[in-house]
Amino acid sequence: MEAGKGEVIAAGFAYFYGMKRVDGFGGLVIDSIPEFCRLMELPPPEHPLVSVIRFELIKRLPADWLPTVVLNFFSVWLKKEADIGVMRFFLPGQPVEEKLNECGCWLMIHPELLWNYSVEKNLDQYGFFVDSVSAALRLAGKEERMIAGILQNIEQEYLPPVSACCQEAILSHVETLFIYADRFYRRQFTS
Repeated sequence: MEAGKGEVIAAGFAYFYGMKRVDGFGGLVIDSIPEFCRLMELPPPEHPLVSVIRFELIKRLPADWLPTVVLNFFSVWLKKEADIGVMRFFLPGQPVEEKLNECGCWLMIHPELLWNYSVEKNLDQYGFFVDSVSAALRLAGKEERMIAGILQNIEQEYLPPVSACCQEAILSHVETLFIYADRFYRRQFTS
């Protein structure tokens, strides 16, 4: 593993152990999903630790959004670029230097949601988080529909009425999303 990739993993996983990466960063830092929604003039999230947000619902971006923003939660983007589905993955504390477009959705997962679940223990096996700084995962039509369906399932689980098994169901869908993304990633980048 290259040194730069190791640093990205270390920064992302340091969050799990109560450390925040500051490194003299002068850009916008967003610590929570409710804070993100407030800044983007969106309604408060239905669940404080997980949310699926459609890009077209974002009314405005803060003036200091670009060139870089740091989100202290996991982010997975599914968006359209030239009629192709594209996924991007961001670890907590990793700078996001990407423009939002008008079509797509954004899965946000606060690290607390993953604590003590198998999906947290398996995160280090997913290369798409490591390579997300430079790589975008391109999806064929069937793959894009599959990922969009999983995102819709995650959203349905946290919308009212919420059941006692809500968190387990959400995490099951998140893990399924990561498994499929890993399959598509391996096909695209390691074949």
